[in-house]
Amino acid sequence: MTTFIRNPHVQEKNLSSDRLLYQSEQQTLYTLNQTAAFIWDFCTQNRTETEIIDHIQTICRDVPEEVQAEVKEILAELCGFGLMVQVNI
Repeated sequence: MTTFIRNPHVQEKNLSSDRLLYQSEQQTLYTLNQTAAFIWDFCTQNRTETEIIDHIQTICRDVPEEVQAEVKEILAELCGFGLMVQVNI
């Protein structure tokens, strides 16, 4: 089973409606959109893709059918940038 969790070396800063993440190993700053920030907030512990999608559908109204594809894309980007870690357990 594959899970996702925040990279502990990433620092976070909230600025009004923006969420900024600083990846210290790469010395790079990233801005998260609302969906990515929601996923980031939820992944303080290991979470599967299904758990993330279920959480979004439970919390949010009128979730579009494309949510699964969007979550996959966001997770791939967050992992690719080193902001989150993919763990096989």
